Amino acid sequence: VEATANFDTGPLTHTVSYDYVDARNAITDTPLLRRAKQQVKYQLDWQLYDFDWGITYQYLGTRYDKDYSS
Repeated sequence: VEATANFDTGPLTHTVSYDYVDARNAITDTPLLRRAKQQVKYQLDWQLYDFDWGITYQYLGTRYDKDYSS
C-alpha cells in the first residue's frame, strides 16, 4: 500500500508519503529480514533565486535481523 499527498503553502512545496509492505519469503511465508513494514517520508522543497532547495526526512519502521552472536 502506498499513499502520497502534495500541497503548497506559499513558496513551499510539501510532499508526504506512506508505504506499507509485508515482504515475505514465498516458500516459508516468514517475514524477510531487514525489511521495514512501514516507511514515512516528508519532503520540503522551495526555490530561492536560481537555486532549488530541499529537505527530506525518512522514517523506517522496525526491521528484524538475525542474531549472529549465537
